[in-house]
Amino acid sequence: MNQVFNHAPGTVQQIFGNEVLVFEPTAGATHLLGSLSARIFSVCDGKSLDELSNLLSGDTDRTHLEQQLMSLVDLGVLTTSGSGVTDLLGRRRFLAGAAQAAAVLTVATVMMPTPAAAASMCPTNSFTLRPATTTNSAPPRREETNMVQICIPFGATSVTAVGTGNVDEILTFSASGTGSTGMTVSVSSFPPQGGCQARSAMNFPNFDAPVNISSLFTFPMTPGTAITPTVTGMFCNGGGAGRFPAVTINVT
Repeated sequence: MNQVFNHAPGTVQQIFGNEVLVFEPTAGATHLLGSLSARIFSVCDGKSLDELSNLLSGDTDRTHLEQQLMSLVDLGVLTTSGSGVTDLLGRRRFLAGAAQAAAVLTVATVMMPTPAAAASMCPTNSFTLRPATTTNSAPPRREETNMVQICIPFGATSVTAVGTGNVDEILTFSASGTGSTGMTVSVSSFPPQGGCQARSAMNFPNFDAPVNISSLFTFPMTPGTAITPTVTGMFCNGGGAGRFPAVTINVT
């Protein structure tokens, strides 16, 4: 038999100890593979059955390996090609009634929520930063803190910020609470020197291009869940004229 086994196109995997969480997009299902199933899945990168049997000889016998492989194919997380596939499928059907088939896979499967159900995890995907505190220190320097709690559902991959007013010198985004990484992202229309400095003669262009702030968050990995971190925007305006941008956070 010369058939080879590969991860199915579009599958996404996340390792948890000796288990692997695999998302299969065709059926919209997420499978948590137990240790042996996870071990077999992890080495299916174009290897033949013979190669897999030799590599995994210390983990399982060939008969059980064949059952595991074809069960993973049935789940949609593996594909197989090459000669001998029909023979292996026939052998699998024969073995299905045998005692060795008592435990083919150790796997838990969760179906992805429908788009409507996924959307219901968060009431909206657009959030507006609101002023929390404003400090006039050594006028004309002016600083302002803006905050908003956002909602990031399972399946989201990006968080961006866009402003509709001027950025005068610098603003810094950070996040706190569930799903935050502790990182910061800064946007500046003039290289800041020693923090917030007085540059009252300068007007800067609008902050209209979206800024990717995804690095501030750890996105949820479990279907049907969402995280609700708080985003903080620290704005500095050296001119003190209140030209702070109105910033919207978009989750997609």
